[in-house]
Amino acid sequence: MLRRPPTPETTITVRASDHGSPALFVDQTLRIRITNGSKKWSYFEDGELRVAISDTAPVGSIVTTLPVDGKAAIRLFPTSSTFKIDDYGKVTLLTAVNPGIHQFSVLAKSPQGEIDSLTVVVEVTSAEKIGPRISSASCGSITVPENRPLKNFKHIVALNATGEAKFSIRGSNKYFEIDPTSGQLSCPALDREEQSEHLLVVVVQDGDRKDSCTVRITVADVNDNAPQFASSTPQVISINDTVAMQDVVYKFSAFDHDAGANGRVLFDLVEDSSFAFDLVPETGELGLVREPERVGKDWMIRVKAHDKGVPSLAVDRFIRVQNTRSSPKTRDAQPSFLRQKYVTSIDEGLTRGQIVSKVATSSRDSRITYSIVEGNTDSAFEIDSEGVVRTSQELDYEIKDLYDLKIIATGAFPNQIKTQMIVEVNNVNDNPPVFPRQSRKKVLESKFIFIGTLPVGSYLTTVTANDADNMGALEYSLDPKEERFVIDRFTGVVHLATSLDFETVEEINVEVKVPQSTGADEVIAKLVAFDRDSGDNGRVSYSLVESHELFKLDSNDGKLNLLFFYSMPAWIRN
Repeated sequence: MLRRPPTPETTITVRASDHGSPALFVDQTLRIRITNGSKKWSYFEDGELRVAISDTAPVGSIVTTLPVDGKAAIRLFPTSSTFKIDDYGKVTLLTAVNPGIHQFSVLAKSPQGEIDSLTVVVEVTSAEKIGPRISSASCGSITVPENRPLKNFKHIVALNATGEAKFSIRGSNKYFEIDPTSGQLSCPALDREEQSEHLLVVVVQDGDRKDSCTVRITVADVNDNAPQFASSTPQVISINDTVAMQDVVYKFSAFDHDAGANGRVLFDLVEDSSFAFDLVPETGELGLVREPERVGKDWMIRVKAHDKGVPSLAVDRFIRVQNTRSSPKTRDAQPSFLRQKYVTSIDEGLTRGQIVSKVATSSRDSRITYSIVEGNTDSAFEIDSEGVVRTSQELDYEIKDLYDLKIIATGAFPNQIKTQMIVEVNNVNDNPPVFPRQSRKKVLESKFIFIGTLPVGSYLTTVTANDADNMGALEYSLDPKEERFVIDRFTGVVHLATSLDFETVEEINVEVKVPQSTGADEVIAKLVAFDRDSGDNGRVSYSLVESHELFKLDSNDGKLNLLFFYSMPAWIRN
């Protein structure tokens, strides 16, 4: 009976002898692997692992790293002069190897003495047969902003490539080009509204051998399209005695080709000297809420359609109102708010006292008291006797991004009336990007492990920074003088660009920069002024007293825009 030895593999020598005088013989060595299908303890997930290396791999190269957890003792069987394994599961090369198949077992022994094994098959290939291999970390998906020419925005990296290797893009495309030597992709300004996604097949050719990979490029939306009123929008709106209070007189519609918040259109009634109408921002419904007074038969209203982008883009439309209504005989004793729900927004970080919105009732009696009774967290808002809501403190998007206020009105009428105001806090770029705190990592050389063994083009790591403002994709860069490493501009993937020599430098500190950017044409302030007069007498416009090359002021809505780009660097030392 063959007893199961303490290890799953053993070597025996078989001798065949004849019966002559003297007897002649021959020996045959056999390697016997004994498996036990009923074993209960399993350490390795699979029974066999296959890896491939080149016969030019230098001594100390990492052949493979096994997933070990330190709960079992591991060793090679049989003991090898070619390979070595450490307590962390890292298998390294002790000597130069010839092309062919090399096989050994890794034994794991539990504290209870249970044993499991993994067969490792190393295929050593002649360097003459190894072609270039594109690093998968340098391909894949990437998101880039529209409307910006991007030079060297992505670096395709190949291993095992000689100096004769050339990069190219398979097929025809009208936007992208690749540097045939460096593998860096560039493109002119892209338009998301024209094409939101691009798929490239990048090929590296080295002699008669080549490799390829796919790069999927998604174009991120920038708010570059202003809303447009529908072509059916009338120039004249008529109201007569058939129109009752709270009836919808007209429903405005507009479209915006941008995506997300950049394409979300809201409406505002910018000017109405009659104070007879109310416009619901979300739906564009223009309702008759009060009898028009102190105006003639005709007057003009101005309606604005604007998006939720940063900065917001808007368009105005003037509408003539023709009024043929009879004068009212009685007035309603119980007024109501013009809207049951107000929706507005304000930027974070502004000083206290900023006007948020204004509520109004159907009553023209000025003796009305307004109060905020719910949702006013930390007393962030206040309301005056005219229904104007202002901030009473500086708001912070990162602390609270939405307030749901309940507002009541009391006066010379039987019952108090109530309405709701939703205040959205707009995020502005007021937080620099930061790298997460992490322990110091060092790559040390021992007799058999050193970073100098990594081939050029090897993937090293991915650096990731966080931006609490979430204002778009972060961009990573290295010092322009850094030639040992390359970093992907939008993903933070780092590859080795040159061979490293431990005898020359033992440790390398690399600085990665992520700029906090205030982009060109970004709104940095908004001015608001009121005029109690009506018509053109009450229409407010804005202008700069002295022109300035860095700023632009919108004459209609008071938005002050920065024209040029600047950046504030945030640095990390790894």
